[in-house]
Amino acid sequence: MDRTMQVDRPRDPLAVAPGNASMLGIGYLLLRQRYLAITTTAITFGLVALLACFARDLWFEVIVLLWWVAVSAHGWILASGRKSRQDRAWKQRLIALAVTDADVRAAFDWLINPRETPR
Repeated sequence: MDRTMQVDRPRDPLAVAPGNASMLGIGYLLLRQRYLAITTTAITFGLVALLACFARDLWFEVIVLLWWVAVSAHGWILASGRKSRQDRAWKQRLIALAVTDADVRAAFDWLINPRETPR
């Protein structure tokens, strides 16, 4: 197959940005960027583990928030490069919003009602 001929894959910013907002790399997986998804998810898990175990300070929570904004914005920028096909866009949006909704609710619940961790 000729390498110059590439299949135009759908890229929907309204699906990718919330998928990345889940901090699980779902948006990158929708773009078929597997290594980027694995890398950002590993960094996210590291940040969240540090936040949960050691650095429960405001400045570190701001760092995690900035990471969340950066990953979401990067997904939007990557997806905005090309037009998406509308037939698959609704499926991508549904997947991204379903994952993001549960993830964001759990994060806010944990921030608002922190539980004592056994030591």
